[in-house]
Amino acid sequence: MTFQQLLAAPLPAAAMIDQLRFAEQFLIWSYRFWAEHPSRPATLWPDLRTGFGLIGAEDAVLPFVDAMELIAAAHRRPLTIHCVTCRQLGDDEISLNAVLFSFQARQFDIGAGLLADFLPPSAVRLVAAQLCLVASTMVEADIRLPPRLIKPPIRVLSFGQGPAMLH
Repeated sequence: MTFQQLLAAPLPAAAMIDQLRFAEQFLIWSYRFWAEHPSRPATLWPDLRTGFGLIGAEDAVLPFVDAMELIAAAHRRPLTIHCVTCRQLGDDEISLNAVLFSFQARQFDIGAGLLADFLPPSAVRLVAAQLCLVASTMVEADIRLPPRLIKPPIRVLSFGQGPAMLH
């Protein structure tokens, strides 16, 4: 079975947050909560720690905040992340969930390709490392994201050996 075949539960065109499963709703709330307070991450810690603690993934807080700070610093285009009370879903909220799903499914190149839609390559590597930690911590807590259809095209990136260093 290919990864694309795993993505069997497409979201309706005008999907609302209450149509999502708990893990998806929780992460979207987390993105939105962070986005409403980007300049004060220290004040977010108690609320985020409580939220992630309630799902059994308290160790995901630090890599989550680090990933969000990196995304905020390096994004190449405006991101669609709605306010906490909005029922509508932003394309980038869905994409971030798809990144985390792909990392939970150990499809790292797919997740990196999704991040490359709005981050430069160096930031993709840094954010991917942090989101892999979030994804694995959630798996350990038995919080798994459902597969969702990702809008093509998906750019698949490879983290091969990279360029040679010259002296």
